[in-house]
Amino acid sequence: MHQKILTLTLAFLLAACGSEATPEPTSAAPAEAPAEPTPALPTEVAPTATEAPSVDAIAAARELGALAHAIDAEPARASALLTERTLEPAAFERRLFEVAADPELTRLYLEARAASN
Repeated sequence: MHQKILTLTLAFLLAACGSEATPEPTSAAPAEAPAEPTPALPTEVAPTATEAPSVDAIAAARELGALAHAIDAEPARASALLTERTLEPAAFERRLFEVAADPELTRLYLEARAASN
């Protein structure tokens, strides 16, 4: 569980950075072009940049940050900490990905995670 949280934190950091990095050009040409274009992903996966997160989403991001901090501090109690908050590990992970999809929520999560004592 501790490893998953570290991995998800890395995902948050990468999401917060955006996709500003461009891949290095390669000298090799692609083997062959795809037969059909890949369908576009849905655009309504996360709020757009102009939408502000809801008050509930902000509170949830902060609570998840505090919980992740507690799990990092006491990894042996990860299951107990989740149970105390009536969260299953899968629900915790799903909520982390939901927060990671929004840069503002990611920022709030990381602040709460760093500030929790």
